[in-house]
Amino acid sequence: MTRPLGHKRPDRPLEEAALLALMFLLVGLGAVFLGIVVSGGGDAPAAPEAVAAVSAPSPTAVTSFLEGDNATPVPDPDEPPLAAPAPPKIAGVYIVQSGDTLLGIAYRAGLTLDALLLANLEIADPNVLAVKQTIRIPQGGLFPLPPAPTGGLRSAARPTGGVGYAPVSGSGSYVPAGALSVSAERVVNGKRYPAGTFEYLHALYGVPLPLPFISKSSVKLPPPVPPGTCPLTGLPVASADALNRRPLNVRIDNAPAARPQSGLSSADLIFETLAEGGITRFTAVFLCDAASADIGPIRSARLIDLQLAPMLKAILVHVGASAPVTDMIWSSEVGEADFDPVFRDSPGFGRVSWRPSPHNMYASTGALWPVAAGRGLNGPVDLQGLSFSASPPAGGAPGGVARVPYSGVSSVSYVYSGGQSTKQIGGEPHLDANTGQPIRLSNVVILYAPATYTSILEDGAASRSLHFNVQGSGSAILLRDGQAFEAVWHREGRNILFHFTDAAGNPLPLKPGPTIVNIVPLELHVTVE
Repeated sequence: MTRPLGHKRPDRPLEEAALLALMFLLVGLGAVFLGIVVSGGGDAPAAPEAVAAVSAPSPTAVTSFLEGDNATPVPDPDEPPLAAPAPPKIAGVYIVQSGDTLLGIAYRAGLTLDALLLANLEIADPNVLAVKQTIRIPQGGLFPLPPAPTGGLRSAARPTGGVGYAPVSGSGSYVPAGALSVSAERVVNGKRYPAGTFEYLHALYGVPLPLPFISKSSVKLPPPVPPGTCPLTGLPVASADALNRRPLNVRIDNAPAARPQSGLSSADLIFETLAEGGITRFTAVFLCDAASADIGPIRSARLIDLQLAPMLKAILVHVGASAPVTDMIWSSEVGEADFDPVFRDSPGFGRVSWRPSPHNMYASTGALWPVAAGRGLNGPVDLQGLSFSASPPAGGAPGGVARVPYSGVSSVSYVYSGGQSTKQIGGEPHLDANTGQPIRLSNVVILYAPATYTSILEDGAASRSLHFNVQGSGSAILLRDGQAFEAVWHREGRNILFHFTDAAGNPLPLKPGPTIVNIVPLELHVTVE
């Protein structure tokens, strides 16, 4: 039948419209499935779903870590993603020699490992090189490369010994082969982590498996400090209440825009480690000397905190973390004492108006310890490990100046005068904003540890998360009283605090007062004179 000109076609029946919608849905699902297959090919295990809670869900809303819930990846709230960089121009090509590491090549070229990776994106694993492999050196780096440094105190700074524990077997499907321990099942922020998840994540992201908890009686430790003495400084405590709380491990920013920081001079113990891009960050430990000190800027957690917090039985204070690191914190005992204003809605934090984000999150010890008390987290903890003596041990070498060349913006040096070492950064005194004075330290420890790059991305396509393996034992240098002492560091279990000996195994005492521990890669050439 011919339809008259201008006559509108009647509407489709409802059944026909529904069938058409179903066809479009099936086509869309097929395209999504095909995209997943194309992008996720191979036999590698899928990454676990990341924690998606910004505020705590209701107690009944529990999702599973490995059971197909709809969690979405959590971005690092204070690490804005970088734009894709332009391909670097190449200054020359280096041929890998026996004993080379990519990190060592980067240091010799005067580059960060991130910059070197951007020029060599075909490198799948930055921890593995082959002899005669070619490495492109981008413009801005030194080329030809200077020879690898040798000699001096640095020549002894290689890891020694190890920890021999029987591996766990038959512990569940989430425990990788070679794991030495099995973490308990945990539920954090409505996210369920089955037993063994912590160890599973280590294997998944290429992080060396963690040490187990061990009995203190199985380890040769120095005697405990006398009653009324701070176990982290060897100094008398002003109030016994200081020893009835847990340490606060606070992640402090060290980007140039974050300086001068607040509170570092009030810390009993400071750890400084590389993050990404050649910039370091601090984990400042507060226990005995800071009843109420402003602290900041506070930034995100890193893998090193999963080793430092357990040995100090500390409360981890930070602002977010990458999704894999967040899952590792929450699936471990560290998550039981985790203060994070972004993903845990922890009180005690605030943003200041006089600094731009992300360098403007601050807190104070006077606010955080009451929060810990309210959560039932405070109480005396066993921190036996460090030994102290006002008199230096015998056998020291000249050590009035030490230089730790992390990178141009984070190059550190220490200059001894008047009984303490003044911290410098970029050739200038490193100031504390609370006091306006340089940071002064009784002890400086250069602790050498093997550094590996994991598959965790922190910021940008080449900014892989760096892991320092401070497990077992290794070499160190202790600087005190203007002298340098070769040392051996020990950490035999997750719960064992660093302790230091001489080559014969005798305790190596620190000078009473605050200490900074610079954890450095084996490849970094520290100079002491």
